[in-house]
Amino acid sequence: MSEIFVVFAVFFAFTLRTITGFGSAMLLSPILSAVLPPKKAVILIILLENEVNFVYLMREKLNFSFKEVFIGGVIGIFCGIFLFKRISQDELRMLIGIFVAFFAILLLFGFRFEVPKKFERFFFFALGNFSGAMGVLTGINGPQIVLGLANQGYDSKFIRIFIISYLIVIDFVTLMLFTFAGELCWSIIKLGFLCIPSLSVAYICGKIVEKRTSKEFLRVLMLTLSLFAGIFSVIR
Repeated sequence: MSEIFVVFAVFFAFTLRTITGFGSAMLLSPILSAVLPPKKAVILIILLENEVNFVYLMREKLNFSFKEVFIGGVIGIFCGIFLFKRISQDELRMLIGIFVAFFAILLLFGFRFEVPKKFERFFFFALGNFSGAMGVLTGINGPQIVLGLANQGYDSKFIRIFIISYLIVIDFVTLMLFTFAGELCWSIIKLGFLCIPSLSVAYICGKIVEKRTSKEFLRVLMLTLSLFAGIFSVIR
């Protein structure tokens, strides 16, 4: 029963991600941690992100500018792996809930505090660090970068392409470190394979819906659902 629930949750979350470019982990992390041990939920999300990133690698134009973000992200991943082994399941569930709710609120209300251009490279390096660490701990490594780019006035098309490019690299490095650390077990791999048809259909549906529905409406819907999912995770 829980496997069917996971498959449907994955389809919904990745349909929205195909449309907006990010957000699947924000929606999935608190939901999956309600039916799976939080650490397994995080690793499964990273595995699913890598599966769908393969499609993006084939189908989307990529942008690997802002090397500082990538360097910071990789360093942050190593820090996150160190903490991942030392945090309890309940602490991780609480962290996921707080983190999701916090970023959903910031994105919903368009928080912005522009950093001077001379500090922008350091700003993106710091964001990459935070993103990499939180990606390991919660599975959520995109909203930090989306917020940072939006904060600096970059347009939505650039943000969508850059965040897809960034996540392809960061999700792959995160999955490799989880594997080397012995955290990627057979039960997660099996569930990841089970979700492949759901991911494929989600990509197709997302592309269809993208042409017929307002991206802003779907973005707000996704963030609102993420906010409630995060609050539920904290209460639980």
